Amino acid sequence: MSGLDSLYAMLARPVTANVKLKRKVVQPHQGKDIAEDSHESPQSQLPPRITRPKSERRKASNNRYIRAYDRRQKKAHLASDPAPNIDINV
Repeated sequence: MSGLDSLYAMLARPVTANVKLKRKVVQPHQGKDIAEDSHESPQSQLPPRITRPKSERRKASNNRYIRAYDRRQKKAHLASDPAPNIDINV
């Protein structure tokens, strides 16, 4: 094991420090290119060309109730079944 240590000591190179200088940021000129923030009140209504898909949401909520009803019906049918079906593969 000491042979590896001496071999490493002979072949190892010293660590070189990499110093990177910070970039100097160029300040933008203070001209009229930069517009001031507008302080008008925000728009509370959607533009007239945008419509909301109300029917799709209503369909999705109705489907949820229908699926819940179907699950209840299936549970009731399985509970009323006198003998459960058992599949056996031979």
